[in-house]
Parts: sequence; C-alpha cells; structure tokens
Amino acid sequence: MKTETENNPNLKEIDFKQLEEIVSNEIGTPVKFKVEIKGDRIEFESQDLSSKSGIMSKLYNYLIVGNFGGMISKDKNKYWVPVNFSWSYKEGGSNGTKIIDAWWNFEDKKWTIQHCF
Repeated sequence: MKTETENNPNLKEIDFKQLEEIVSNEIGTPVKFKVEIKGDRIEFESQDLSSKSGIMSKLYNYLIVGNFGGMISKDKNKYWVPVNFSWSYKEGGSNGTKIIDAWWNFEDKKWTIQHCF
C-alpha cells in the first residue's frame, strides 16, 4: 500500500524556469531561484535584490523573492505556491508581502497566476 506522499505527483517535474520568467516580468527585474524539494514541500528563493530597490537599498540587509509554504491540490493535478517579497532591515526587523499566487498544472506543464497587488 502506497503512502500519501508516494501517491503525490513528482515535484521534480515542476518547471521553475517558467516561474522565474513570470516573476521577473511582474517585478521588472530578472530573478533566478534556488529550489529545494523536501518531501512534498518546495522551498525557493531568489538572489538578493536589494541593490535593485532604488532609494530603499540603503535600508535592506537583503530583499529576496521566495515562498512561504505551498501545497498539492486535493485532486493532485496542481501545486499551489504563494510568491513573496521578503526583506530584512539593517537596523533590525524583517517583513514580507505576497506578490502572486501561482499554480503549477502537472497535466499542462504550465504556471497560472493570480495577482495580489
């Protein structure tokens, strides 16, 4: 008998190059993701973008695009992930905000997004 995780789709099939292109277009600067698959979870984050933040760049230790969570849909056809800006201030403290919700479709092999701003 297979476990729940074994019945899940193969997360290694997800094309993060497509998502990099979508996010790069959304925020107006190129991003490259470092992706880690941990069981049925995915974690990703971009390079530090603080130098691209104009007058705010002097305030940030770092500014990245990444995710806070994600999950496989109940029908196992999609993987949902929230895509967020995350930052840390040089004077202390950190925060983040969602940019888009993204769904990878295992059948179509494409991302669809919903804007959050």
